Amino acid sequence: MSAPSPLEMMSLPSPPSTMSFPPSPWRMSWPAPPRRWSLPPPPKMLSLPAPPFRTSLPSYSA
Repeated sequence: MSAPSPLEMMSLPSPPSTMSFPPSPWRMSWPAPPRRWSLPPPPKMLSLPAPPFRTSLPSYSA
């Protein structure tokens, strides 16, 4: 009676373990957000306010 208990428990986590490790959620949450969010936003906005700020410094010094 005590033998089938542990055996059944070990056989149960076997199939669900593979279903919990699917490549669907990992692939959709990997190259989508980090690639599009970390490419165009930082270089475009940081490259615009950089030149105007430098020209305002030497203008005041003169």
